[in-house]
Amino acid sequence: MIRRIEHREFQQAEKLLVEVKESLNAHQWNRDYPSKMVLQSDLETGSLFGWFEAERLFAMVTLTKQQTGTVKQFNWQEAKSPVFIQRVMTSPLKRGQGLALRLLKFAEDEAMAAQCDALCSVTGVNNRAMRHLFDKRGFKKVAAGSVPERYPYHEFLAFQKEIGGPCGILLE
Repeated sequence: MIRRIEHREFQQAEKLLVEVKESLNAHQWNRDYPSKMVLQSDLETGSLFGWFEAERLFAMVTLTKQQTGTVKQFNWQEAKSPVFIQRVMTSPLKRGQGLALRLLKFAEDEAMAAQCDALCSVTGVNNRAMRHLFDKRGFKKVAAGSVPERYPYHEFLAFQKEIGGPCGILLE
């Protein structure tokens, strides 16, 4: 089941973040990003959602209408009221079972319910798994760019999927 992560579950979210980061090699995420503070901010703004099985968190995603981090480095002119997908992560124990795909579908459903017109996200050029998921869900590559402060994994691709009309308040 996918739902908003609650304050009492922050330890689980933090543990998942550590597990995921430890399992990645040569990836756009590093020792400093994403951090516990970033995760805490996502939780405080109500933008952190997770996939739970028997109350255990196995995957999570940030859904926000705010342009923060790497997404603000790109021009999203075509999207009048987008939802930004950030920090998609799945436990190493559950990889390959479709949880990240379900999180993207959930993001689309939430954005449509809020009458948003697009889903937007950015991923590293070498993140083949996310690029594959975006392709599978019908996202289009709309830009490529460099974010020097994210060196050495500073080359990114921006993806967008058109979905509906002006954004309401469900994701705020």
